[in-house]
Amino acid sequence: MENQNQIIFSPDYRSPPSGLGTINLNEDLILIQATDGDPRVKEGVYSHIYQLGSVNEDHDLETHEKLMTLLRTLDVTHVYDPETAYNMPCEDTRWPGETFKLDLWDTIVREGL
Repeated sequence: MENQNQIIFSPDYRSPPSGLGTINLNEDLILIQATDGDPRVKEGVYSHIYQLGSVNEDHDLETHEKLMTLLRTLDVTHVYDPETAYNMPCEDTRWPGETFKLDLWDTIVREGL
């Protein structure tokens, strides 16, 4: 089955303090934050928290480039992003649904920044 080899990042666009999104890797739930630490994140929820060290919490080009570097380092293969999929024009045939291959998601997000 193809899904067994997928590592999926799920972005979170509007739920502070959760950060930029999460990766569910086997039994581990990994949080990715743009800025350094947020005291509102409860201990014990995430097995690991990566902080990109960005200057602001918005998803700007600098933050996106840091995020992509980390996602590639963690061997993420796909991004589950129904919000981006919803905003895609109906005639755009690059995506098959709500889950994008990592490189395609990178391209689409960069087009919108």
